[in-house]
Amino acid sequence: MKYNPITAKTSTPLKLKDACYRKAKAKYRVFPSAYASGYIAKCRKRKGNIG
Repeated sequence: MKYNPITAKTSTPLKLKDACYRKAKAKYRVFPSAYASGYIAKCRKRKGNIG
């Protein structure tokens, strides 16, 4: 995904809080953390299919 300054300014914070964000927040007690960030990245790469 390429960084676009025009869409970055207009995007809302709620778009970033997708299903992967909620799964990571529920799974990890300390949030945000490097483990949770890695989990979110892996989840988004696999389109939400993570076990």
